[in-house]
Amino acid sequence: MKPGFLKYNSLLFAALTTLLLLSSCATPKLVKPIQPVSVEMQELAKEFKAAISGSKETGVVLTGSSIDFYEEIPEELALRLSMLGIGRTYLKIEPETLDDDQTADNLHGIIAALSRKNIQSNFIISDYLFYASGITHDSLQEYPDGKAVIHETAKRIMRFNRQADEDGEKISGVTLIVNPHRIRPDGADTPRGLLYAWNDKSYGKSMDNDMLMRQSFDIIQQLTTELESLPLSVEIANFYHDQTVAGKLSIGQVNDFLKHSQYLIITAFDKSSKQIVARAAEELKKCQSPNSIVVGVRTDSRLFGDYTEAQSLSRKKWKAFAKSVKTVVSRCSKDSAFRGICFYSFDGLEQVWERE
Repeated sequence: MKPGFLKYNSLLFAALTTLLLLSSCATPKLVKPIQPVSVEMQELAKEFKAAISGSKETGVVLTGSSIDFYEEIPEELALRLSMLGIGRTYLKIEPETLDDDQTADNLHGIIAALSRKNIQSNFIISDYLFYASGITHDSLQEYPDGKAVIHETAKRIMRFNRQADEDGEKISGVTLIVNPHRIRPDGADTPRGLLYAWNDKSYGKSMDNDMLMRQSFDIIQQLTTELESLPLSVEIANFYHDQTVAGKLSIGQVNDFLKHSQYLIITAFDKSSKQIVARAAEELKKCQSPNSIVVGVRTDSRLFGDYTEAQSLSRKKWKAFAKSVKTVVSRCSKDSAFRGICFYSFDGLEQVWERE
């Protein structure tokens, strides 16, 4: 169900609709329950667009919950994003789901609706399976080779674009989440068959962490080649650059990444606008390519007490939220490397918008 403040009303509307249908002889098609954008929300959207006016490109991540909810009413999603001034969406997917024809058709429909509002779409995918070596000491089970997984991932994405009925149904690019620091020994999400793991006990040049970072660049280069002309951008944590400058990694500065990607998203997550600016400041300053750094801001809708609460702007009321966003954009836009801002994710952004 759609995350957001109006969830209860949507459920109530759905229940009433069902009762009406049961009491009627006719069998009209059920419509996805959603309340229209109110006049007040339209005014709030204008405030938001003013706050991001210094952002050349404003993006938002669409997680599975938003994709699932809006797949039957993509025009409503496009309308809402357009009102907020969003110019690019990052649809978070698992590439293997593209093998399902219905899933692919639904994604084509969403992308087409967004395109009609001049909103571009990227797939955003995780890198964690790409690190697997295929080597295992368990003779009873085989683990995937990362290079083969990259190849299959690229094939699925390229096939998705070839199957589009029109250009407006195609994605404009792919964004790879590069997170080698999450490849921890015995980590819950760490795939089997790895040669290295990010470990505080073996941190330094030519040690596990550094080898993983080097492998990240091999992954980026292979995926860039496999995607042919489809642009690749990369999302990275905000501390890789600093760790490389400090001599703890042999590679990982922003300019290293930009040799192999169209642009970067720096995850500068914090609940304070000043801290967000500080987290991205060094990367923006040292970047040698104009219009190449997107500042990622967390807005996901989590319960109070969740660890992400300390890193999210979504607990603010709308006026304070818009003011924080304006501060981030106005300060970051002073650097020529600043490309724009990206919100993680639409679930939380929409919740702040609706609950005011």
